[in-house]
Amino acid sequence: MLGSEQLVQSQAHQLLGDWLKAICHGTPQEVVEMYDTDGILIGTVAEEIKRGRPAIEGYFDMFMAKDKLCGKVTSMEVQALDNGGVVSGNYTFGWEEDGNPKEVNARYSYVFKVQPSGQIQIVNHHSSAQPESQQDVLSDISELF
Repeated sequence: MLGSEQLVQSQAHQLLGDWLKAICHGTPQEVVEMYDTDGILIGTVAEEIKRGRPAIEGYFDMFMAKDKLCGKVTSMEVQALDNGGVVSGNYTFGWEEDGNPKEVNARYSYVFKVQPSGQIQIVNHHSSAQPESQQDVLSDISELF
């Protein structure tokens, strides 16, 4: 049996892996189902906080409309909480626009909980552009939306 810290590490890796897989190959609805019904999303360029699955789905309908959109985690830190955890780090998203590759580096934090069924769900998700390349990132991110 995994120790508590190892279990949370495993859950965090599973959560992020499943989330990115759904972003790269799924539908917005598949991504949204990973969020708690009352989950909160603070999207990279969202003008307002999205609360609840319908609002979160609207964000991902827009976000996932880019051609060949996919992401990869470049760093990860995990903290254990009662019945869940926090996973924070950096990720990079790439897509094609008019046949040209585009890329955005961003940072993230996910707070997740484990439901009684064993399902891991996102309670709060925040993503923002990397500050060291803010100008380049903002111009690239604006192209996402």
